Amino acid sequence: MNRCRAGAARAAVHRSSWEELNPPIPTYGEHLPDGSGIELVRDASDLTKTKLLLRAGERVTIEHEICTDTCRFVPADLNSALLRQLHLPVKDLPYGTTSALVGQIASTLMQASELGADIAFLVAVFAIASFFSDCLLTPLCLCLIGCANAEARSLLRVLSWFCRHPVLLVDHAGIDQLPENLTATRFLYAPKPSAKLRKLVANLQAFDFGVIRKGSLRENRGAVVIYSGSTGVGCGFEDASLRVPVVSARRLLRPGDEECYRDIADEIRAKLLNYRLMHYDNVKRSEFDVTGLTGPIRELALGLGACLIDASELQDRLIALLRVPDESVRMERSAEMAPVLESLLVFCHERKTAVHVGEIAKTGNDILSARGEWTKLSPKEVGHKLGLLGLQTARLDADGRGLKLTRAVCARIHQLAKDYGVPAALEKGLPGCPDCKQFFDQQSNSARGARDAHRARKNSGRKINEAHPA
Repeated sequence: MNRCRAGAARAAVHRSSWEELNPPIPTYGEHLPDGSGIELVRDASDLTKTKLLLRAGERVTIEHEICTDTCRFVPADLNSALLRQLHLPVKDLPYGTTSALVGQIASTLMQASELGADIAFLVAVFAIASFFSDCLLTPLCLCLIGCANAEARSLLRVLSWFCRHPVLLVDHAGIDQLPENLTATRFLYAPKPSAKLRKLVANLQAFDFGVIRKGSLRENRGAVVIYSGSTGVGCGFEDASLRVPVVSARRLLRPGDEECYRDIADEIRAKLLNYRLMHYDNVKRSEFDVTGLTGPIRELALGLGACLIDASELQDRLIALLRVPDESVRMERSAEMAPVLESLLVFCHERKTAVHVGEIAKTGNDILSARGEWTKLSPKEVGHKLGLLGLQTARLDADGRGLKLTRAVCARIHQLAKDYGVPAALEKGLPGCPDCKQFFDQQSNSARGARDAHRARKNSGRKINEAHPA
């Protein structure tokens, strides 16, 4: 008996010494080197308090303190208002399959709001992706488009049920004052966005880039959902965002609705937490990619698609739906740059060795005039657009600045015309032009590859059906 007491005393002394050497680390969540994860959850016995959930493989532990070999983690402090908004689950639940989880979220969104099936699907994928915003290199942005303020407020509330660590904010107030290391989804209601909000939103698009405040670095992390009325926030935010239209609704969210959907929302949040814990490493190492989309939409597709684990059919549907806003972005970019690029193509095909900015502006205006456009390009505007295209001008002679049309520059102009969907680049091109020939050869090879892939997929499906007859 005495030996047992002595052993217990020594263990207590050893633990006390270890605790002194390892002070508690407040945390909102951790991903550990061994692949296990720690997440903040509500205390099931007292919902005003928090605990930590540790999942290591199939083993789950929920405690006030989680100890590893070298660290002691405790829940970070949260004030009552922030704890209420974060919608923390009390545990995680098996999510089933990726398809089932997306379907359950989309179905609930359609019941609680007036979203159509395709938009509800995209929003469901966004909600899942928000649980991985700390490991994606893609800024996750969702923009509510329209001028229906009451409907926008209702939809922001519904969307917050399913995104990771939601925080509902008005305009710029507190957007950059959230607790450090808390990866939150910011829901911004700003029907008349301030200049400061526009600047802060522009900064939030640069994932892992930070700002220095009071001598410490604060990094930009977490998804963003914003309603900015009919004015938008500019800075290219909408082009890089998932766009959801907001229109007048037959009914708005009522106080009783949140209570009605509480149980299903709690269940879905628990499943989303499980999905994050099970697939964090898979998403972080994802090699999912997509071609044929423009820069900002392609980046959005990469981030959303990487979070759909073992669900190629969902990834295919995602890409197909994103081609609609991608075409809109292409048209806007093409309309802006087409006159400059088309005039440059003219000079390339004329085998000119150099061209002045003024000449490009004149030819561009002739193109606009032939199409019945009233706008005019000035040499200064053309110079600015050339800079945006990465085509640097230089002083040519006494007549001013321009471009030297070397082989490399001509090839670059043809590639830019293709990327921007310029009409002149999508026609037959000029016979004998090596850059036009290369462009159409690539198109032909791409079409052939797509046909081969489609044929292989059909054959694969046929073999599966033969092996497993109905």
